[in-house]
Amino acid sequence: MRITGILSALFLCAGALLLAGSDKTRAAAPPVPPIRPASPLETLLSGDVAAYTWSEGAAGQNSNHNGIILFYRSRGEVYGRAWPLKSNNNWPAVRGVGALKGDDVHIVFRSAAPGHDFYHADCHFSFSADGRTFVCTAMQKAQAGDENPMVPCVANGELIEKLNSSMAGHIEKLRLMARGAAPDKEPATEARERCPVLKNAASDRISAAHGGKTYHFCCESCRNVFLGNPQAFGGK
Repeated sequence: MRITGILSALFLCAGALLLAGSDKTRAAAPPVPPIRPASPLETLLSGDVAAYTWSEGAAGQNSNHNGIILFYRSRGEVYGRAWPLKSNNNWPAVRGVGALKGDDVHIVFRSAAPGHDFYHADCHFSFSADGRTFVCTAMQKAQAGDENPMVPCVANGELIEKLNSSMAGHIEKLRLMARGAAPDKEPATEARERCPVLKNAASDRISAAHGGKTYHFCCESCRNVFLGNPQAFGGK
C-alpha cells in the first residue's frame, strides 16, 4: 500500500509539473497583433475603378485645366489614368502606376498618346479621411530634354459617385495596363528592355541594382518609385 501511495504521489507531481509547463508555454506565446482596419481609400480601391474630378490650382480657384482621373488597385500596385475636359494646351491623356501607403498614393504618370511620350509627372495624392477628396502635389515636365527642369504644380480632386459610359474607353485601357499591356507599340522599341514601373522602353542610362539584378527605367521618377517598393514591381 505504501508503494502504491508513493507512485500515486509521483504521478500527481508529474501532472502538476506538466500543467505548470503548459501554462508557461501559453504565457510565453506572443500576442496576436490586431488587424489594421482598411482606410476609406483602400476600401474604395478594393472593388473596382474609383473616379475623381480634378482641377489644377488651389482649392476653389477657377481653373482652365481640369478633367477626370481614375484609380485602380491590382496586385499591390495602384494604376492611374487621367485626361482633360478643359485644357488650354491640348494636354493628352496620361497613365501611370505607383503605390498606396495609408491614405496617400504616389504615382508616376507619362503621356498615353502615341508619339507624345515626353511628358511625365511625379504625383503625390493626399486623400481626406473619408477618401472623397484629394490634394495632389506634383513635379512635372512637359518638354523633352534633360536641360528642361521639373516644375511644381498642385491639383484638387473630388470623388465621382458613379462611373458613366463616357469613361468606358479609359477604364478598359486602365485595366489593360494593370494586366501588363505595354503602352507603346512602336516596332523599334519592342526588342528593348521595358521599365518595370510604366512598361515603357527603358533607357540604358537610368538603372538601379536590386537583389543582384540591374533594372533599367524610362525616367528617374520611375527609378525612385521602384526603389521605394521593389517588390511591387517585380523586384525580388
